[in-house]
Amino acid sequence: MSREATQAPGRTGYWIAAVIFLLGLVGSGVLIAMFFFGIFGIGDELDRFVAPGTEEVELSDTGRYMVFYEHRSQVDGRSFSTSQNVPNMEFEVYDVDRDHNIPIESTFGDTNYTLRNYSGTAVHQFRIDEPGTYRFSAEYVGGGESPEFVLAYGEGVGRGILTSVGLFLAGGAAFCFVTVLAIVTAGVTFFRRLQSQRQQES
Repeated sequence: MSREATQAPGRTGYWIAAVIFLLGLVGSGVLIAMFFFGIFGIGDELDRFVAPGTEEVELSDTGRYMVFYEHRSQVDGRSFSTSQNVPNMEFEVYDVDRDHNIPIESTFGDTNYTLRNYSGTAVHQFRIDEPGTYRFSAEYVGGGESPEFVLAYGEGVGRGILTSVGLFLAGGAAFCFVTVLAIVTAGVTFFRRLQSQRQQES
């Protein structure tokens, strides 16, 4: 048997496995970093108003808006820390330009967040089909003016949360996949070298 025929495979497979693992680690790290960037940016994208009370706002973006009760919040330099339990309130959105109320819907499932100075829970959602002036109204059921609490709202928040969660899951899946691929590549290289060594010794 010639030396060439019995020569053990090189260690190239180990290097390939290492490269696969490092590239996968970087790629999954980027996806997970995008998840945290998106999640931490949600709080900055929301608008807020203090309730009980009313407030007129100009909404230029059409689509589905989510409303959050923030038990920890900041508005115009004021800090708020209220009960984590959502208050028993009545919430309305009135289309000033077209003179009618906007239907209010409950949110599906629990959507909570804790981001720096904000902690919130999704409580309502509504859809805006036309830009214009809208009046928000939030009052305690049965009246009452205190304690004040903060409601935050934004368009496309649910979509943003789902996208961020999708990025996190994709990052985790990518890391698992490349780890398995790297282990398989290294394992195949190891067993090929072991098999060749045994053939040389026989």
